[in-house]
Amino acid sequence: MPLEDEIESVNLPLSAIEAPHMQAALDRWRAAARVGALPSERAADPLGLAEAAGYAALIDVLRNPLDFRFRYFGADMAAVLDADYTGRRVSELEPRRYIGLLMEGYVSAANGRDPVLHHLRMRLDARRRWSYSRLLLPLSSSGNTADTIWAVTHYDHEGGNAPAVRSADAPI
Repeated sequence: MPLEDEIESVNLPLSAIEAPHMQAALDRWRAAARVGALPSERAADPLGLAEAAGYAALIDVLRNPLDFRFRYFGADMAAVLDADYTGRRVSELEPRRYIGLLMEGYVSAANGRDPVLHHLRMRLDARRRWSYSRLLLPLSSSGNTADTIWAVTHYDHEGGNAPAVRSADAPI
């Protein structure tokens, strides 16, 4: 009997960040923020944070209609997923249920003024399983409305060194 897709996403408080590269990104975002304004991409310099760059994405916020495009997709993420999403719109990706959960987080970051942390676990089939945390940091060229989201991901690993893609019989 084929396994059914399982996907769940949970929002977490920022105090739940455990991965050093995610905390470094949050610290950099906070240091770049001006009172009452979102930090700019230039001030935050997301790709200048070497320990996070491979697990980072820069996502352009497209409005009317609202969508998101990966302008930069870190090499370490691309290796884990065996796919590089640079240039792709979130609305074009599959599976739809997973994309719906991604969109919820991105919309929250794009329309808010605060970082968003969520943990997502999914099993798409007998071979593809992921569990990861993603920190979404809104950036703005004007200081008012987010036009870029700096996403920093931490994949959960089994046994310390295992790949982020888990075996089919691992609990989701």
